[in-house]
This record gives sequence, structure tokens and C-alpha cells, in this order.
Amino acid sequence: MHPESTHFGIEPYAPEILDKAIARYCLNFGTMPGGVTTLGNKHCTLLLSDVEGSVVFKFSVESEPGITFSPFTFLRAIAVGGVAAHPLNAPDSLEGEERIKAELCLINEMIESRVFDRPLSGDTEWIVRYREFEAEFGRLNSARFFPPIKGHPDENSIYEKKCKDDLTWMDDVRRILAEQESKS
Repeated sequence: MHPESTHFGIEPYAPEILDKAIARYCLNFGTMPGGVTTLGNKHCTLLLSDVEGSVVFKFSVESEPGITFSPFTFLRAIAVGGVAAHPLNAPDSLEGEERIKAELCLINEMIESRVFDRPLSGDTEWIVRYREFEAEFGRLNSARFFPPIKGHPDENSIYEKKCKDDLTWMDDVRRILAEQESKS
């Protein structure tokens, strides 16, 4: 299927699929230019859009105007179980309208699990941990492409763990970097 034929939009499905989250957090439904559907309250705005037949989800908080946050980074940094416990991507076997609906259901389940209570209720203490994690994730991810990680016997294992969103890859990279530093 070509990307231009897979654009279904979020707006027709979001109010019904996300109805419990909308009610629980008093979210107002809206739209922005570019086909972005918004669900927001006085603390947080969820930004949902259809990009090539898949839901792109970001969010912003009132205390940090102009900055959008990644729910994937939020889940990795803040939520117990991370992305593995709260998947946001539908199976690859789903396409088009069914994929959009499935991903909206996953977003609703994540919100309903209360893992997103902090941003939706105005608690901003998570932002410091988010930023620390984001920086460390980026640093360790970049280190994977250079010695001593590149060419290390654990390189493939680290890659496989990262692909599975198993965050123990970060511990492996830290261990290898520490071993290298102790040799210096």
C-alpha cells in the first residue's frame, strides 16, 4: 500500500476509542493544522496524527510551553515495565484504518492504566528524570557505534536487546565503557 493511500486520520476514531481517557481526565477534543488531533486539559495536551497509516503520538505540558515529549521516552524513563509493558505500536500485520484504531486502543489502554497520571494531572516532577534518561540514552546509543562497543563480542547482543526495547543494553554499554576506562 502506498503512503498516500493509507491516510485515514485520527479525528473520526479518537472520540469513541479514547472516550474513557477523555472522561477520566476531562480532556477536550480539538484539531490543529496538518491533521493533528488534540486531547487536552489544563495540564497536558496529547498530540495525535496519522503518518503513513500509523499513529504518531507526542504530548506537551503547560509548565513547558513549546516543548513536546515522546511517550516512548516517558515510558522508558518513568513507567514500570517501560514500552514492553505499555506497547504503543500495533502489529505490523495491521494496515490502514485497522492499524489506526488498534494504535488508538493501545494509547487508551496506556492512559487507562494510569501510567500517564503524572503529566495529565499536572505533576511535573517526572520531567527531570525524563531529561536525565533522554541524555543518558542518547549518550549510550551513540557509544554503540564506536570502539570499544563496536567490534566488542557483546555488540550483537546489545543491538538485539535495543531492538527489543530491553533496556539492559544500556547497562551492557556502561559496563564495557567502564572496563575500557579502567584499562586506561
